[in-house]
Amino acid sequence: MALHKKYGPTVRIAPKEAMVSSPQSFRNIYGAGSNFRKSDWHLGTSDCGWRGPDDLDFLPEVNMEKYRMQRRAIEPAYTADAVKDYEENLDEILTKDIRIMHERAGRSVDLDMFLNMFAPVSNGPAQEPAATQTLLREYRSTRTQPSTDILAKLLSLQSMRPLLQGKDRWISSICLTNFGAGVETIAITVGTLIANVLSRPGCQECIHAEINEARKEGKLSLPPRIREV
Repeated sequence: MALHKKYGPTVRIAPKEAMVSSPQSFRNIYGAGSNFRKSDWHLGTSDCGWRGPDDLDFLPEVNMEKYRMQRRAIEPAYTADAVKDYEENLDEILTKDIRIMHERAGRSVDLDMFLNMFAPVSNGPAQEPAATQTLLREYRSTRTQPSTDILAKLLSLQSMRPLLQGKDRWISSICLTNFGAGVETIAITVGTLIANVLSRPGCQECIHAEINEARKEGKLSLPPRIREV
């Protein structure tokens, strides 16, 4: 940040590398439809092509046409409307997490570790790709009633979209991505929220007052429903 304070929001730190710090720059670079290509750093997270060109791995993928095509194929599983379908699963996990928080009241905890466990395991198997594909077959054969989780939504999309048919590898890869990217993201987001609340005197009391008032007025369930917040 010292460089940005001295030289501004965009600082050239190498012949072909610049560092940015402004919100507008982040939107331009990382926003939807951006034409900026990923740096070579991402190649270090790839399998170097041994799984072939038809693989799905969003993090190292530098072919943006392929990246966007694959994103569009699975996107309906992650819309706001889709999340409402997962609400019962999320409520069950959230209720359990709240109970654990009450049980540990007054004890010191590693917030990052706890919140990594807090992230909902509602999207099916999370193992190595080959093992995950085996679990996909078992999941299909043993499912006796409609499921309301991300994996079920992905399998439903697979049955309806020609692009996804026969692509169990894609489905297993996105399941792994859910855990690899989603768990830590949730932990950071919720952890930052809690840390900011606790570091500001009176903030927690204010939140409690708002929640209690909403419950008295019948506007908020326990746990809160998505439509209520």
